[in-house]
Amino acid sequence: DECNTDECTMWIAGEWTPCSSDCGPGVRTRKVVCAAQETQTQLAEEKCTADKKPISKSSCIETSCADSENEEDNVIATDAVSNKERNKKFRKNESFKEDESFSVNKVWPFHRNAKLPRYRWKIGHWSKCSAYCGGGGQKRVVTCYDRVRGQTEADQWKCSQVRPKPRDEQACNSSECPEGEWLQGEWSPCSVSCGKGISWRAVSCVDRIVGELLYEERCQQSKPMTEKMCYESPSCENHLPQLQGLEQEMGGQTFAWTAGAWGQCSATCGGGHKQRQVVCQDREGVEDDRCEQADRPRQGDSCNQEPCPAWNFGEWGKCDRPCNGGVSNRLVRCQDHLGQNLPDQQCNLNTKPGASKTCNKHACLILRRRRYLWKVGKWSQCTKLCGKGERSRPIQCVDLLSKTMSVVGDNLCSGRKKPNEKNYCNRQPCPFVWQAGDWSQCSHTCGHGMQTRRVTCHRVNTFNWIYPERTDVTGCSSIERPKEVQTCHNLPGCEAQFVWAVGTWSECSWAVCDKKGRQKRPLHCQDRE
Repeated sequence: DECNTDECTMWIAGEWTPCSSDCGPGVRTRKVVCAAQETQTQLAEEKCTADKKPISKSSCIETSCADSENEEDNVIATDAVSNKERNKKFRKNESFKEDESFSVNKVWPFHRNAKLPRYRWKIGHWSKCSAYCGGGGQKRVVTCYDRVRGQTEADQWKCSQVRPKPRDEQACNSSECPEGEWLQGEWSPCSVSCGKGISWRAVSCVDRIVGELLYEERCQQSKPMTEKMCYESPSCENHLPQLQGLEQEMGGQTFAWTAGAWGQCSATCGGGHKQRQVVCQDREGVEDDRCEQADRPRQGDSCNQEPCPAWNFGEWGKCDRPCNGGVSNRLVRCQDHLGQNLPDQQCNLNTKPGASKTCNKHACLILRRRRYLWKVGKWSQCTKLCGKGERSRPIQCVDLLSKTMSVVGDNLCSGRKKPNEKNYCNRQPCPFVWQAGDWSQCSHTCGHGMQTRRVTCHRVNTFNWIYPERTDVTGCSSIERPKEVQTCHNLPGCEAQFVWAVGTWSECSWAVCDKKGRQKRPLHCQDRE
């Protein structure tokens, strides 16, 4: 803060008013006054540095209207969230971290690509807080809505199966209320120089500790007077100042125009009139009529031209209902010509603009959804832990208008694309994989025999290439290990006279890898003996 030659001054900024809009962009204001740094007495604004004055008007955005913005989808999900699950707050554009205890198919929260069920909660806007500070409360309307029939649903349990009921009450403005005291400015000079007049002073409610401006309700004591009567003597009838204008001589006598003090202004603001006494007198104070009329001082003049306090109001807020008649609000304040907030009593209460109005009076259109929708079940477990497995889920066409959502033929849902029943899962390459060799020849040529093969564990790189060197079997999954022994199939009975004689396999017809070749072996039907 800078100091002038008289005393150090400072700007005192009050608290911001509530946003002028209940939903969306609006405006907020606060009172800023110039005061003495030591005594905090209110002074004229010219005594403070203009370029350091804090702003008294700012833009604001009220986001409570984002609670009820949900989009609808063509598919519903069967997974319901019970009331026992944790209740979380969701706002538009907030990310959602899925809890491990929830299924990946749960439709909670409802984002842009969510698949919404038939019933959902419709949420209204929060009301204004019941208290400015010290702890208040807010309420909002939360109702269950049937998207198919396009109307509210009395049985709230149906919505609770999809999502726990959002709270309809909450605490607000829990901070402690500041203790205020009255800051009294200096009395102005009397409005007249003679007789009866008026003197004014500024009185504001400020924080007892930090000196910030507060609402007048925060000061417990009665507000001190801002106006008082003042008396100046002598009385105006005999009070005339020195001669006004040039003295004139005629017939050996000297005379001139004399004027008294200005009387009280006819209005305290908005432009008034004031009068004074003007007479022609000689040196002895005797009235004369020989003064020049062209030199006569003005007997009347205008006064208090600054505008009177007037009602100022913001833009209308968003309507709280889209149809069937809602309410829109706006902020209405009594302000002086400098934009400072004043008590409503200083403006004409008979001309106060309305702070609320009805809106969206048109009737709501009842949107009918299709009767038949695809009902989507849970995904099954993936067939593989890695290396590209598959999973499936049941897809059924159901009748939403039936009490039990009975299953109907798929042709009734033909107008909507059927969701996928299968998809791939766990596509990442397995770090280890089993490799099985060829089965050996059967241990017997007839009756019952056994076959064996070699099973080894190998490492796989990021390109899904299998290393030829085998590694410890603990790297591979013991559950997925291929069989190493099996029973021979299709062996003839030992009582048969003829049997197949099988030779050994020849070498592969291709000597290089990455090519398919062929192997041959001799087969002969021969007599068992």
